[in-house]
Amino acid sequence: MRKQWFLLLFVFLVNYCSAQPPATFTYYTVASNRWVAEVTLTKDSLFKRQTKAAGVKDDERYAIVGKETKGAYTFVYTKKTPPVLKAPAGMNLPIRTWGIEHIALFVFSVSADKEKMQLLQEFDHASIEAAKSADANNEIADKYFTTWYSKSALAKFTQYPDLVDADKATVQKVLDDLMSNLSQNKVKIKNTRYWSMQYNLSGVLIGNHLSPMASIADLDKKTTEYNIKIPAIR
Repeated sequence: MRKQWFLLLFVFLVNYCSAQPPATFTYYTVASNRWVAEVTLTKDSLFKRQTKAAGVKDDERYAIVGKETKGAYTFVYTKKTPPVLKAPAGMNLPIRTWGIEHIALFVFSVSADKEKMQLLQEFDHASIEAAKSADANNEIADKYFTTWYSKSALAKFTQYPDLVDADKATVQKVLDDLMSNLSQNKVKIKNTRYWSMQYNLSGVLIGNHLSPMASIADLDKKTTEYNIKIPAIR
């Protein structure tokens, strides 16, 4: 009997631990023009940046000021001060972007195998209370979550053939799937402040066993090359 109790306890602990959101992580996705976007969560900060062979850009740090779990989602409240930009030629004073120190909300959900993360980013709340109030008035389920991948998963996907080498039938399939994806998610996209069509395209490319590194510009060039008409989103 004692062994059975220990077995039940072990199974419970395994299920409990696997269901808990990770305390720290790094996930990746493809940004525009073949840049790789990276988001890293640590104990007290969240980092975002984009990398390419040419270097690093948009290297940002958000200090975590609050965190809570609601069902499958983890809400991370962060604080970020607008950056000081370099002054234009002929001006002596730096120019600060408009706005004040604000709360940026990140909502994420990690898959059981830790290979994927669904991420929602909401910016420019005056306080944590304002962010929570906005969340209460806008259902998370009505927002568009972008998909990010583990380092190993993205490395596997980028080994797929490139869209720039695809034939006409493949390009047509990618375009049709992308337009269908945008149509199905148009309400969620409209309700989401931080969104790029590249996120949708990357998912469609992976679904067609093509590298997610191809950009919207690449798709545009291929549709022009094959004289494929781009339909309106319905």
